[in-house]
Amino acid sequence: GIWPKIAPRVAMRAPPALLLPLLLCGCCAAEEARQQLACPLRSFTPEMLRYSSHRENDIGNYKLCSTKLADEAEFCVAQIAAGWPFVSFGMCVPKNCTSDDVAASLHELALSLIGVNVSLTNQDTVNCVHDVKHDKVGASIVYAVWVALLVLMAVGTAVDMLEPHLAPVLFPMTPPLETGEEKLLMPEEDLEIKQQQIQGEPPQAETTRRQQQQQLRQYPRAVETLLTIFKAWSVPHNFSRLLSHERESETDCLNGIRVISIIWVIMGHAVLLANVYGPGFDNLWWMQTHVLTKFSFGSWIFPAVYAVDTFFFMSGFLVAYLLLQELAKHGKKQPNYPLLIFHRFWRLSPCYYLVLVSFMFIIPYWGSGPFWPKAVHAIDLCYDYWWTNLLYINNYFGTGEECLGWTWYLACDMQMFFLAMPFIVLFRYNQAAASLATSAAIAASVALMGILTRWHPLDGPPTYTTTYTRLAPYFFGILLAFALNSQIREKLKSVVDKWVVRWMLYTVSAGLMYGLMVLNFERSKHDYEGNSFSTTGIVFYQVYQEVAWGVGLVFILLPWMFGHGGMIRQLLSSPIWTPLARLTYGAYMVHCISLVVWYNDQTSHLIDWTVLNFFSLVITATVFAFAFSAFMFVTLEKPLMNLEAVLLRPFTKPAAARQPASSIKQQALSF
Repeated sequence: GIWPKIAPRVAMRAPPALLLPLLLCGCCAAEEARQQLACPLRSFTPEMLRYSSHRENDIGNYKLCSTKLADEAEFCVAQIAAGWPFVSFGMCVPKNCTSDDVAASLHELALSLIGVNVSLTNQDTVNCVHDVKHDKVGASIVYAVWVALLVLMAVGTAVDMLEPHLAPVLFPMTPPLETGEEKLLMPEEDLEIKQQQIQGEPPQAETTRRQQQQQLRQYPRAVETLLTIFKAWSVPHNFSRLLSHERESETDCLNGIRVISIIWVIMGHAVLLANVYGPGFDNLWWMQTHVLTKFSFGSWIFPAVYAVDTFFFMSGFLVAYLLLQELAKHGKKQPNYPLLIFHRFWRLSPCYYLVLVSFMFIIPYWGSGPFWPKAVHAIDLCYDYWWTNLLYINNYFGTGEECLGWTWYLACDMQMFFLAMPFIVLFRYNQAAASLATSAAIAASVALMGILTRWHPLDGPPTYTTTYTRLAPYFFGILLAFALNSQIREKLKSVVDKWVVRWMLYTVSAGLMYGLMVLNFERSKHDYEGNSFSTTGIVFYQVYQEVAWGVGLVFILLPWMFGHGGMIRQLLSSPIWTPLARLTYGAYMVHCISLVVWYNDQTSHLIDWTVLNFFSLVITATVFAFAFSAFMFVTLEKPLMNLEAVLLRPFTKPAAARQPASSIKQQALSF
């Protein structure tokens, strides 16, 4: 211990001939000091070795280590990147060993305990149970927010149900004014009746009855404002809006596509997150050789990444299609940008931010066990990068260590929304120029993907979450919207009405999309087997996938938008999909949280992977995601939509008053 202190003085005064022995002695002392700080196998007692793993992907005996040896030992889990999948094993280590100490001795421990001799990489992780920490103050604040929302729901429901009975007593009816009295309705219903009256359309029967009941009753302005705020949280009203189905539209088939796509995403994450945010499965090697590399299973699990491209496509299409419809309806060249931006942030951010803080402060209390520190490690990343999520730029920061890593999509979608505005506005002035500019943007994105892939052929380019390489599907959706709102719409319809043309489009679409799924499977299989594609093959794959999926969706949806598609389109346009489609945004945000909790809240053994277990997990995660999304819809999402309609009244004309609450609502996100 004294050698590091005196070595510099001795070296300065020693003859040159003695410098080499002194340096060797110093190296030996440094190595000895390192070994003392690390956690070598010789520091393990026989009981600790007995409770540790003795084969790969084995936990060991966490319960006995944490109970019988509670005073002298703790439990840690290591995950070694020995190819894919990872190798996990548990260790009952001396209590004075930290995670860094165990990591420093990981090579020796892996070789001695489970017989795996690997070269350690920066992807290897060690998490110990004592690493789990809780923020009680943050958790208390977040719980208080949830309780406040529940109280608002209770009060809003009570006010909505009692108001018809108490109003006649507290506020007697008064004669109506010549112009008619303002009625007290839910904000969206109020705006809907105004719009129907202006357009000369008869209001709906239910709304008419409510109007007649309230028409002759005046409320003080303060009372009316309070009632409107409270009734925005009315559970019966908000739940009925969730289940309602608006009039039929040519875009109804997107509802079914949305729901199927989010389920496809959940299936893909059920496999991926087992290693990224979880400890993996007990039989991952068997799963790799007998399941993932088999065409019958891998050909539709790995291509789940294209469900994300489907969401990008639908988002770009709806933003352009609905906005162009509104601009044409009101004879405008440009939208109300402040109103549009405000609505988008108001629609997306509150739920997103509440999920973020709940993940940071509440989820750490929802699990325990040897693998729980890994879940908490994923949560701890939010303490460094939470601000990037608030600004929707998290897709560019902490690559591989993002906070709520799956929400990179929301950041990309928000950025693409702003990028799309100039192209949509240009379309109102010059349709040909806008179409050419959009096509040029797609070509530039695809070319950039090819160039970056050429520079990183083996590990792939760092472009999976970057906007400039993911915008091709989004802009293909914009092109489809341009076609449906262009001057050549009728000519295009007359061409698509020919069955030969439709079947040619369907055939090309099927070939492009199915070929891409097969290519994706083959590349994944080659990667598992250690035989990656050549550099040229990887570049072709990256460029092809950027084009094929978007073009395929255009060729399918173009006939469907003109009423073709037969039974498939009718099935996807069924009203049964409408409530579920409204919940896909919330389901996307929370489904990974349920998977992270389920994977890491294991105490005795790793999960054994079977097809039955996999589909049970997918069904459970899907039901939870949609159920929690429905709860969040009536708790926060829909009440804020109701309040938005009230907040925007002074800034909207009566004829366009419903625009923020209805049509532009769908522009906020394809979810």
